[in-house]
Amino acid sequence: MILGKAGALAGALALAAVWPFAIGHIAQSMYENELNTLPSSFFDVETLSYQRGYLSSEIKTRVKLQNPMIDGVFSDLLPKEAVLITYLDHGLLGVTGRSVIDMTPEIKALTKVLWKTEGSPLLIKTDFSLLKHFEFDLSLKAIDFLQNKMKLASSPFLISGSINRNKVISFETKVDLLNFRNPFSEDVLVENFMSYGHGKIKNGFWLGEQTFKLSHLGLNDKKETQITLNDFSLETRNDLKKEKKNNEISEGSEDLMLYSKSLFSFKELNYSNILMLNKLKIGIDLQEIYFPSLIKLLNSSNNLENNANESKMAVIISALDSILEKGIRLNITPFEFDSQEGNINGELSLGLNSGLSDLTKNPLNFKNNLDGKIRVHLPLKYVEGIPALTLLLKIPPLSDFVSKTKEGVDLLATLEKGFAVSSNGQKIPIEIFLSALM
Repeated sequence: MILGKAGALAGALALAAVWPFAIGHIAQSMYENELNTLPSSFFDVETLSYQRGYLSSEIKTRVKLQNPMIDGVFSDLLPKEAVLITYLDHGLLGVTGRSVIDMTPEIKALTKVLWKTEGSPLLIKTDFSLLKHFEFDLSLKAIDFLQNKMKLASSPFLISGSINRNKVISFETKVDLLNFRNPFSEDVLVENFMSYGHGKIKNGFWLGEQTFKLSHLGLNDKKETQITLNDFSLETRNDLKKEKKNNEISEGSEDLMLYSKSLFSFKELNYSNILMLNKLKIGIDLQEIYFPSLIKLLNSSNNLENNANESKMAVIISALDSILEKGIRLNITPFEFDSQEGNINGELSLGLNSGLSDLTKNPLNFKNNLDGKIRVHLPLKYVEGIPALTLLLKIPPLSDFVSKTKEGVDLLATLEKGFAVSSNGQKIPIEIFLSALM
């Protein structure tokens, strides 16, 4: 019995002794696995070294910008690449880390100008548990730059979040102030920007919820053009559902349809006191978009850049035809805002029936298989203030679709098999109806 207890104690001590080594090995495996799953659309990540120790490890990772758009916009401001140094501490149930930028002479010169320091302006704190739950906090110091009549100032940029073992991401970002002024006295001011979301990435596409908000956006130039936007918000949600075939759910793993909802709103928009809108809300609801072809379309479009050719265009057209063949629906509601003359509102519903092939080659089939509804309400003062609009609504073909009340003018049309149909049964081709609206 004594020998048994001694053996158990010895085993426990041995396990305790090797546990930090095991944690370090597991941490390296998880790190390398996560590195291989990072999206590579905007940057290339490479491990330069991984020095695993008993209670801690040190990693050097090179991050290189590779997206042509980012490279073109920021080529004069940012170095082409940077090295992150990560210090890991091995705990009993996971690993905590701290990452900073390797301050090369090139990067020091940049940080002295933008941040007035030679230290790393970036700090990333991480916590990775053995249950594959990952938490992170990223902070970028406030920018303070003024040189040759150019100004760039900001509050600290903060982002925090987590990734669970099922790759579900939750995040929050916050920047209280961002101000930019160029040598031509053009000025941009952003106040109280924040975003948050919960979802996951599939084939480079975000699935789940995201929200973006800012309390104020101001743009001014030396010509006294002023644009102010207050209390802006954008809420989005993307979901995948299995395709329905003959009113039954398909079990094919690739038969996925995207449902995407967005709500865009702001409290006030003022364009140099010429255009003033208040309390705008626009909801966009896209349904039944064939997801495999959508991904093919997006990837092919991103790969075009300046190297377009017939074969690449054929792939894009084929993907678009495939999406349209499955059918698609669009709803815009709510659509409303307050103008100086009163409230303007409306709604739009469009649906394309499935089963039609090669629609890009046969656009008439597109028109003939479109159904839906259009409704627009305009205040009387708004209509009367635009003589051309008043005349347009009084003469055919739109006059058949218009009704007038004390509150305003209402336009209502139902779309059926290539025609716009009024409430009294009058029909005109959709293209004539839409051209009249334009």
